[in-house]
Amino acid sequence: MNAEVKEFSRSGRVPSHEAAEVLSVEARWFTVRTQSGMHRARRSFDCLVVPRLGDTVLIAHLDAGNWILNVLERHAEDDMSLEVEGNLTLVSKQGAVRLVGQHVQHHAEQRLDLSAASYQLHAESSRQVSKTVSVVSNKAQLSTRQVDVSAENALVRLGNLMQRVKNSVRQVQETESVTCGQLLQTVRRCFKSHAKQSLITSETDIKIDAKRIHMG
Repeated sequence: MNAEVKEFSRSGRVPSHEAAEVLSVEARWFTVRTQSGMHRARRSFDCLVVPRLGDTVLIAHLDAGNWILNVLERHAEDDMSLEVEGNLTLVSKQGAVRLVGQHVQHHAEQRLDLSAASYQLHAESSRQVSKTVSVVSNKAQLSTRQVDVSAENALVRLGNLMQRVKNSVRQVQETESVTCGQLLQTVRRCFKSHAKQSLITSETDIKIDAKRIHMG
């Protein structure tokens, strides 16, 4: 590029505005071409759209330098990027903030925080992938038509457990061990236990009480 890149002097003259074409991007500096020539310019603080090669931008010539105020036109069908050097805060004091798109993606290099008085998620399907998951709550309620839980190992610690089930079927392939202080079972109709071999032992007494007892 043999054309001269112009720098305006600090002459105190009235700033002028020109439409320019972005020719190159180097870090925070942009080389643009206007009717007055080629200039080096920086993106202004409130110009959130990052200019790209070939964009038509509006620049202001000031004594302190050249500044890109905004992007007027982008000829290529490319994505738009909003970038700031520091923190970015979107505030709506009395209204709502909505993000609408075919695909909305949140990405954080370190941590993503969500804070709200009430949180609701509505989706046709939901999937969460994480190395570890921790949920802390005073009360949790789950309501669903079907639950499918699969795990290699499961450890459950509860103070009290109450279950209400209409029908229950449990299959243990190898061994089931139950250790408790007392085991109380009440069956309203029929209690049946079947095994190839059965062993009932007690340190003191074994009592069988019924109106009729059939043995053999």
